[in-house]
Amino acid sequence: MTRFRPCIDLHAGQVKQIVGGTLSIVEKDLKTNYVSTLPAGQFAKLYRDNDALGAHVIMLGPGNENAAKEALSAWPGHLQIGGGINDENAKEWIDAGAEKVGPSISSLNSCTICPRPRNGSDNKPYSSLFFSRLCIDW
Repeated sequence: MTRFRPCIDLHAGQVKQIVGGTLSIVEKDLKTNYVSTLPAGQFAKLYRDNDALGAHVIMLGPGNENAAKEALSAWPGHLQIGGGINDENAKEWIDAGAEKVGPSISSLNSCTICPRPRNGSDNKPYSSLFFSRLCIDW
């Protein structure tokens, strides 16, 4: 059975559908298929009302935190979140209502299944919360 897993992609605080491969640090290179006039919370409510489990919010670059928190508060405990997530801010996103967090690949570069020290840091291990609410397979 195929399962629909909806997504709320956020860029510059707006819900957008971006053409794959065009997201870069050069704003003029960005190409979008769709930019919504509706806020992220409206999509979260739509997914909630239709019991669309497995939904996730992706923050594509900076400036999306408020929109992401709006979506999470509209359906607390049911949306996964990714984009800029690491072991230091994962608890903040769980507390904001995320069901699970999807860490950025760079935050996992010294991680396997077990908590391990981060590369180039103070050797502080990942927290147990980070691993209990970790989502790697969107």
